[in-house]
Amino acid sequence: ASVAKLVANIMGVKFENKERSVAVVMCHARGVKNKFTYNGIKDCRAANIVGGGFLGCDYGCLGLGTCVEACKFEAMYMGEDDLPRVIEERCTACGKCAAVCPRKLISIVPESKMVHVRCKSLDKGAVARKICQDSCIACKQCEKICPYDAIHVQNNLAVIDYNKCTSCGKCVEVCPNRTIINFARERSLTRHTVTV
Repeated sequence: ASVAKLVANIMGVKFENKERSVAVVMCHARGVKNKFTYNGIKDCRAANIVGGGFLGCDYGCLGLGTCVEACKFEAMYMGEDDLPRVIEERCTACGKCAAVCPRKLISIVPESKMVHVRCKSLDKGAVARKICQDSCIACKQCEKICPYDAIHVQNNLAVIDYNKCTSCGKCVEVCPNRTIINFARERSLTRHTVTV
């Protein structure tokens, strides 16, 4: 930060000490079946155009790696489950991965925020649960338990206000489908197992 402050002074601009941000993939897509077999080009944008995408969940990750290809910092890779993973140490939060995702599943969030809703489905609870075992079912348990008023269900989906969230984890504990997760554990696993 001291070097950045010095550069800002030399350039005659105001220094802002912003928290580092990282990309987060907001989808688990576990147990989701395909609607049909897709044989087109390996690009999520193209696959999303064909019949609204081949995945049983209209909001879930298509897993073709368009975001990984877009990352010029080699900060993403495809996991064994065909879902993209972020190597946070390499992520610059440039947003290119988020920009190419046709389903808007990648968010750029402050690195210190550990609790995330890993679902973007707007389907009603009963429908969502039949499609994906990790989907948000809009039960509002998270909303009821949050002591900071930082999470609310909007359009059948839990949404976190990162300005209010302290990452206390109370919502994680009550989420029946493990849709809301604490990234502290996932981050430590990623840091110790990645060999790209």
